[in-house]
Amino acid sequence: MYIKNHGNYFMLAVGLLMAFFANFALAADISVEQAFVRATPPGAANGAAYLQLRNHTGKDIVFVSASSRQIPRVEFHQHQQKHGTMHMMQVREISVPANGEFHFMPGQHHIMLMGLLSPLSEGDSIRLQLMRANGELLEIDLPVKPVGHPISGYSVHSSHGEHKQ
Repeated sequence: MYIKNHGNYFMLAVGLLMAFFANFALAADISVEQAFVRATPPGAANGAAYLQLRNHTGKDIVFVSASSRQIPRVEFHQHQQKHGTMHMMQVREISVPANGEFHFMPGQHHIMLMGLLSPLSEGDSIRLQLMRANGELLEIDLPVKPVGHPISGYSVHSSHGEHKQ
């Protein structure tokens, strides 16, 4: 009985160590930069999050959904020009190329925060979970920044345009 219990403790310890190091591996394969949520005025129903994802592996990393405990509905969106008018459309997945980057930025891809229960105020933060195609989650804390907050190398505008799905 004594040996059997030690065997269980040993297996538990090995499992915990594997989980611990798996989290480091997960954190090392993708990095997040310049992440923020744009502040919203009172009464706004929607907001947007922007960030850069950098893939440090030799394989594409695919994200299939986004969520937040603070926001009722979170989706990947993209601006597209159609018949001379800019439209937003939901995107089902985002692929970060092997050893490459993916940018969520104003006027292009962004993370749409829908059904806001209160304004997103400068100084607050929003926690997002991005789910990979393999089921792994990437959790990101994004500070809320004022409208017009600069993104290095990109111009920021305050209009969110027409929303069409």
